[in-house]
Amino acid sequence: MPGMNGIETLAKIRSLPGGADLPVIMLTGDDYKETIIAAARLSVAGYLTKPYMPADLLNRVGKALG
Repeated sequence: MPGMNGIETLAKIRSLPGGADLPVIMLTGDDYKETIIAAARLSVAGYLTKPYMPADLLNRVGKALG
């Protein structure tokens, strides 16, 4: 049985009690427009594609923790 992809994982997190407000940052190799839109629809707090700059990750974490 294959594992869940990032969008499926994010949807599962959102379905959990308290999961709707949990800030999630996706770090992925997937830069397909459809995936980015799906993540946005699930209220992802940040979306970074590999390779990424550590400063960009820190920036996204800072914004997510606001």
